[in-house]
Amino acid sequence: MKTNLLVVINTKFNVNRRKEFLLLFLSDYEVHICCPQNNKITDENKFTYHYSKFLAGNSQSIFQDIRFAGELLKLKNKINPDVVLSFTIKPIIYSSFIFHKSFIISTFTGLGYSFEKHNITTFIAKLLLKFSSLFINEVVVQNLDDKIKLEKLLRRKINLVSGSGIDFNNFNVPNINKKFHKTVLVVGRLIKAKGFSILLENLEELTKVLKSFKINLIIIGDYEKDNPDSITINDYNLIKSTDNITYKENTENIEHYYKISDFILTLSNREGLNRVNIEGMYFGLGVITLSNPGCHEMLINSPINLKMNIFNIQKINNFLKAYYSFTEKEILFHRVLNSKHITNNYSSLVVFNQYKKIIKR
Repeated sequence: MKTNLLVVINTKFNVNRRKEFLLLFLSDYEVHICCPQNNKITDENKFTYHYSKFLAGNSQSIFQDIRFAGELLKLKNKINPDVVLSFTIKPIIYSSFIFHKSFIISTFTGLGYSFEKHNITTFIAKLLLKFSSLFINEVVVQNLDDKIKLEKLLRRKINLVSGSGIDFNNFNVPNINKKFHKTVLVVGRLIKAKGFSILLENLEELTKVLKSFKINLIIIGDYEKDNPDSITINDYNLIKSTDNITYKENTENIEHYYKISDFILTLSNREGLNRVNIEGMYFGLGVITLSNPGCHEMLINSPINLKMNIFNIQKINNFLKAYYSFTEKEILFHRVLNSKHITNNYSSLVVFNQYKKIIKR
């Protein structure tokens, strides 16, 4: 008889991006999902959904959080899960209190706001994390910097896994080719933490360099006007109106943009393990990134990957000059190496086996 596994996660979009990883648990568990509803994303019939009306990551209402905790309490009485996988701060904190008799694995997909800012909100969040960790069996992170920081904060051993697992079911097998597409791709919400403050500070000189190579910059990401970390409306309009920039609001057809790009450009402050970099490399793209936590760990030493300590337009210029001087045979060789590296080390199966070992301890 199968036992119950409950996944508590902040968005249905994040469930969809982990579908292959979660499906692997079905051989041993009845898989239940607690997340906010999103009718635009098709349900996976093999999962049982329990939609939350009150889970919202950007809400600072204690009353809404209490009602979310009430939803989890009802869910506990209904399914009594044997194993709970919780992702992101609020699901981690509240799941630890409600499901303390279950085997709880809490995954931080990036420390983000709680560790970048220093104010009363983050102080309370860290305090709650310390207390909630007493009821958590295992804590999981996706990069070494997060592991070090959390071990210092929580004073316990932290598990390191290879991201969230690239879901090969979401993509066709990449047909890696030797053509130059002359396109650089930036994907992420238009917030400062995703590097858009750095991008905007250097936009004029960056677009000048890209124009010299006849390269188009594609930016894909939602503009969240009510998010306190969002760029200003003037900067948003600047991105939409700048020559040599193509702006797309959503990522529904992200595979198309991977196929027509040469590079991923990532300027985030920190990530868990940057999914866009991993997916882009799977399609043979190179990566230009800062050496911030979660942004560079997936890179291999390759002339089509560039890691910078700080944004340096001269390094980017020299890098592009070298890249576009490669022969078709050379560029194909390096693109294939990037793709194979991701397939071998960052698949959903690799990550699933890492979690399986954690559960069996």
